[in-house]
Parts: sequence; C-alpha cells; structure tokens
Amino acid sequence: MNSNGGLGRLAGWIGLAGAFLVGVAEFLIQFNAAGGYEGAGYQYFKTISSDRLTLGYYIAVLSAPLYIVGYWFLERMAAHNEPLVNILRVAMVAVSVIWVVLILRGRTALPKWMAVFNPLTVLALIFGLYFAAPAIGVYILPVAMNVTHVVVFGLALLTCRKTASHEP
Repeated sequence: MNSNGGLGRLAGWIGLAGAFLVGVAEFLIQFNAAGGYEGAGYQYFKTISSDRLTLGYYIAVLSAPLYIVGYWFLERMAAHNEPLVNILRVAMVAVSVIWVVLILRGRTALPKWMAVFNPLTVLALIFGLYFAAPAIGVYILPVAMNVTHVVVFGLALLTCRKTASHEP
C-alpha cells in the first residue's frame, strides 16, 4: 500500500487527530490557571469541575485508540525510509546501554543479572536463533521486537513481584 496517498495518508490524519484530541482531553483534565502542578498530591485537581474532568476523560478514552492508526501510518512510512529506521536502531542501542549501566550501578530495583536481558542482547539472541536454528527462528524473527518486549517486560515483572514480596 502506498502510504503517501489513499488509506495510508488518511491513517496519518487519523493519528494526528488522535494526538490533537488527546491533547485537548489532557488540557481539560489537568489545566489549572493557578498552576500548582509541582505540588505533591495533585491538589490542583480539586479546583477542576467534575463536568470538565468527565468530558476530558471521555474525549481521551475515545481518542487514544486513534494513536494506533497513527503508529501504523508511521510504520508504513518507516518501511520506505531507511534513515528513520536507523535512528530507531540507534535509539534502541542507547536505551540498552543506559539500561545496563543503571542496573549494574544499582540505580534500579532490578537485580544485576537483568542487565544481560537488555533489548539489544535479546534482539541479538533472536537473530542468532534465526541463523543457528532456522526452523525455529523463521517464526520468531518477523516479530523480533515484540518478543524482545515480552522478554524484557516479563522478566522485569517477575523480578518486581519477587522484590515486592520481600518488602516490609
């Protein structure tokens, strides 16, 4: 499908509308002329009418799914834009390096062994599986980033549960 015209272009407009509408909703929900956003406990909400909160809530809930269409449009555009794909790859490497450094320095609640399961390493293992065991890798490689997210998020959740069960 040509993402520059027809349905692809419409998807871009739908994503833009979603971003705009969610922004309007956030404004309705959170704006306070007196400010106070820096205070603890979200006290600024007390001066916002329930009608405004309700309207903002429904606009946000009904508009947020439009982001999905917008991201589909971006994916279609990125498929034909190697520089954008390369920027995303560099960002993933940067996140992985930061992940490892923070964990190894003890700046997270994650155990140090979780540093091994950074997005870059997991993705590399998936590509390795594709070449080492193509009968399995052929099924996993097309969804490599999804599998990476499942592994990273899943292990983080498991360690979070174990950490939480040992808290006083």
